[in-house]
Amino acid sequence: MRSGAIYSEISSGKAMALGLSLFIVSIAVIIVGILISNMLESERGQIGLLKAIGYSRRQIATPYLVLILAFATVMLIAGYFLGLYFADPLKDLYLDFYLLPSITIAQSPFVFLTAVFAPLLFFALVAGAVIYKLMGESALALLSPRDNLSLNRLSRFVSRLLRNARGKTKFKYLYAVKSTGSFIIFFLGILFSTLLIVFALMMNGAVDQMTVGEIGEADYEYEAFTSTQPELRDGQEPFLTYPFAFVDDKLVTLKGLDEANTLYRLEDENGDVLTPAADEVIVSASLALKLGLETGDTLDIELDDEMLSYPIRGIADEYVGDTIYLSRTSLSDQLSDGETDELFNGIYATERPDEADYATILSRDSLIDQSTSINEYMNLMMNVLIGGSALIAFSILFVLTALTVEKNYYVISLLKVMGYDRREVRSMILNSYFIYALASALLSIPIALFVLRVIIVLFAQDYGLVLPLEFEWIYLLYTLGAVSILFFASTFVSRRKINQIPLQEVLKTYQE
Repeated sequence: MRSGAIYSEISSGKAMALGLSLFIVSIAVIIVGILISNMLESERGQIGLLKAIGYSRRQIATPYLVLILAFATVMLIAGYFLGLYFADPLKDLYLDFYLLPSITIAQSPFVFLTAVFAPLLFFALVAGAVIYKLMGESALALLSPRDNLSLNRLSRFVSRLLRNARGKTKFKYLYAVKSTGSFIIFFLGILFSTLLIVFALMMNGAVDQMTVGEIGEADYEYEAFTSTQPELRDGQEPFLTYPFAFVDDKLVTLKGLDEANTLYRLEDENGDVLTPAADEVIVSASLALKLGLETGDTLDIELDDEMLSYPIRGIADEYVGDTIYLSRTSLSDQLSDGETDELFNGIYATERPDEADYATILSRDSLIDQSTSINEYMNLMMNVLIGGSALIAFSILFVLTALTVEKNYYVISLLKVMGYDRREVRSMILNSYFIYALASALLSIPIALFVLRVIIVLFAQDYGLVLPLEFEWIYLLYTLGAVSILFFASTFVSRRKINQIPLQEVLKTYQE
């Protein structure tokens, strides 16, 4: 397990790391885009003043673009060298685990350009688009307090739902959705957070399936291999393996089992037992994902320049290898050209077999112990993923709630002038987002499951990496609990800031 599959393991790891990196980068880009947009929106008055006294678009836009791009360039270069610094410890972790020789990490100009100039181009485009949009407004509109009085479709829908509610409640939930664009950004933030949380929870059980698989549920104690045909004893069940078959030019292993086999049972994802038949085959879930197979499909197997066709009886819930299970007698008949149907080259046994008859004897407990070392490594990676998911979700919610307070200084001050106390103001401005956060998380879960399903199929068919992700309903409660905790943790600073907003802010706004 540490050497034979090293190339496929590293290739799969590279594909998974690339996919997760692109996903995390997309989240970071959205957050930075929101920050740039809100920073420039807060400068509406200054931009309007410059436009009113005759400055051109280029003269107004240049200082903002230079400031944004200069700061972004410095931070992106710093991020590149931080990544380069942490590359060696991460490399050493892989080398120690796989017992591989060390080589020096070489810098690539393409990587540098991708890491620095690709996001820099995006920031320039976002800043340019926002400035261009602002420049399209008149100087008077830019200098006036911005207040969106129009009702969008989302506001009308919420208004109909709250037609019998009190005025305070209507304001609380209508004000949060007055801007369709802002609410879409809020929903996307919750969607990304939910997707990461659900993915981390589903990966928790995937580690055992990718390493131990059906071995943990089997009833045998030893798996032994032989090149002869020794006499079978009580507590021994034979099997026949042939690792050189092909399906669609993909190398697969054929494994023949007896229909009365009890020591190594095959089960589908529902827990129903699958038994091999003479004219049907059972395929592992990993192979089914890679080839897009389903129960009832016809499978063409290339065996020693002969093409065999079998209907698929079921999909075994097994992800350790690309295996096709069929009747041992049928496989023996094919391999011996009809001479015998009793061939076998291995056994499952409850007692340790005689070493004189079996050259290789593997203990099930030893295999599980070996898998434990892999599990520890994989669990470390999953803990990092869970921690990263929580950090990214916290960042998204923190940015969204902080910007909500920043954009609503005028409204918060006005509510205080109208006589609402601090608790009521916090409830009307921030707590409405909590209900929308929970609703968005509930809506995001089926979307997240669909996205993860697409990722699973894509990685399986294009990269050969199978992620046995399974969703349990308890994850729904975990996700809502995580979103709730992250929401209140991220709004702590915003709640304090609401308390500090003075009543005269509304008068200042109109004086300006």
